[in-house]
Amino acid sequence: MNPRRSVRWSLLLLAPVVAACYQSPQPLGPPALAVDAAFIGRWTCVDPKDAKNVASVTTVPFDAHQFYVEWREEPDHVTRYRAFATRVGAETLWNVEELDDKPGSGGFVFVKARVAVDRTLSLSLVEEDALHGLKGTAALAEIRRRVGDASLFGPFATCAPTLAAAPSSPKGAR
Repeated sequence: MNPRRSVRWSLLLLAPVVAACYQSPQPLGPPALAVDAAFIGRWTCVDPKDAKNVASVTTVPFDAHQFYVEWREEPDHVTRYRAFATRVGAETLWNVEELDDKPGSGGFVFVKARVAVDRTLSLSLVEEDALHGLKGTAALAEIRRRVGDASLFGPFATCAPTLAAAPSSPKGAR
């Protein structure tokens, strides 16, 4: 397994040691916005800095306001999350939290997700360094204040929808 790949993908996966993205013990807000159907489906995601790092991602609505996200890396590493959107000024950010049973592992990373006209999904994360050491409520206030500032975010992945395989025709069918 490529160690750089593991570290890079773990940023979104809320690994215990998160070096590049900000992790918060609390979300930016409650799960109040309706699930956006544009984000539902299967995606193939690629690290913008290393095209060899690829993950298969599935998003489904958990309820009216939350997504269930399954992030699958080769050969058999699967991590599951809940994600929900919070409106912050003119932007919408996802609050993403790993679903696991490890004590004290809770925390949120904040993701800006954009779907282009061609259905390409781009994911960027709030960067730890962009908050200049702020933590807790001060960090959340800074994220709210600077949400429109591109320097708050770092690129994480570019994803394309995974097309379902066309049904095969039975033998002898014309």
